[in-house]
Amino acid sequence: MLSRILCLAVVASSCAMADFVNGSFSTGDLSGWTHYLTANGRENYGDVASFDTTGTGANPAARFEIGQSSLDSSMAGAGIRQSLFLQPGTYTLTADIAVLGGPLDNFSGGVFTARLDSSTLDTHDFGYALAGPAIVRSSRLMAVTIASAGTYQFSFEFTRPYLTLKDRTPYNYIDNIHLSGGPVGVPETADWTYAALAFGGVVAATRFRRG
Repeated sequence: MLSRILCLAVVASSCAMADFVNGSFSTGDLSGWTHYLTANGRENYGDVASFDTTGTGANPAARFEIGQSSLDSSMAGAGIRQSLFLQPGTYTLTADIAVLGGPLDNFSGGVFTARLDSSTLDTHDFGYALAGPAIVRSSRLMAVTIASAGTYQFSFEFTRPYLTLKDRTPYNYIDNIHLSGGPVGVPETADWTYAALAFGGVVAATRFRRG
């Protein structure tokens, strides 16, 4: 009986929130994420490096240096993905992205795309990256509506055209990938109330048994 009450307390306190494993890459690697290449994609880096993605200080961020394997202008690159089990409701997805220019042969800053399964949630074209150590940043805010409970795959990728025989392309970064929100009709404050009541039941039941 006590274990059931404890289970209810845990479920009640957590069901309103869902978030990614290692969404801020604090482990220093891509733990929790699956790295992938797009069709014809090529990448020199698919790792985590310290970078000032937000303009407020350097932190671990996923790093990509992507090009394209064929000599045409079609878009290709790489990304990361992760699946979450979500209840029906409205969620907010946020992420910080950036591009770092440099001594380049390919001046395309790349295109960022976020997807939920096969549906595009957001896209951002960095345009042409500036020469030298110039940084262009963007904070993304996306609304996510879940109609039915289930497992959903989120993917975040950068693509650019190849356009050159050489490999030097800008670095792209992503950090602070977070999902917040909750099931319809179950506010987070209510969940904490349910959790407190359940915990109170555990305490009362324990005292009753001892008495």
